[in-house]
Amino acid sequence: MRQVWILSVLLFLLIIGIITPRVEGNIERSGVVSWITDGDTFDINYVTYRMADIDAPETYEDYEAYNESKYYLLDLIHGKTVYLDIDDKYTYDIYDRFVCVVYVSHNTTHYLNVNKAMVVANHAITKNYDNEFNPYTWSLFVLKPSTSPTPTLSPPSTPRSYPTPTGGPELFPTAVAVISIISVVVGIAINSYMKKYKK
Repeated sequence: MRQVWILSVLLFLLIIGIITPRVEGNIERSGVVSWITDGDTFDINYVTYRMADIDAPETYEDYEAYNESKYYLLDLIHGKTVYLDIDDKYTYDIYDRFVCVVYVSHNTTHYLNVNKAMVVANHAITKNYDNEFNPYTWSLFVLKPSTSPTPTLSPPSTPRSYPTPTGGPELFPTAVAVISIISVVVGIAINSYMKKYKK
């Protein structure tokens, strides 16, 4: 009986390890954010980056929403090291800004997908532009790759909490529930099988 449960737990951990969300592409650049233009654009050392597949309010649309979005992004990444997955399809947008998915360290094992965080916090909307990315598959938190670029160190910052996603195709919670059920069913089946042939 004990062997059955150990096998079930190992199976569960194996499957969880396989489906845990990871950084989707490659982290090609990293650097400390020096300027925030608005809720979807920022600079690192005078080079401008546009966050892929999201759209934050502009000043002429809603000045209050623009400010809220800009300062939310400022709180998330300004003065911090960010890790960038640059669009491999076009690299730049029509304004010669690098198009990218932005990650910032959340803890020792996970990055926060900043593009997704802006949408989850209602400071930007999803727009699936023509590039390599698919914003509908993003997870809010992703595992850090085993090898990452050596960043320029930035001063430590106070950890903050982030809202839990309320909608969209978040794979991880559903997958954990399904895998838990499958593990229990497999454990019961193995237990029944062992009892049957033990007699």
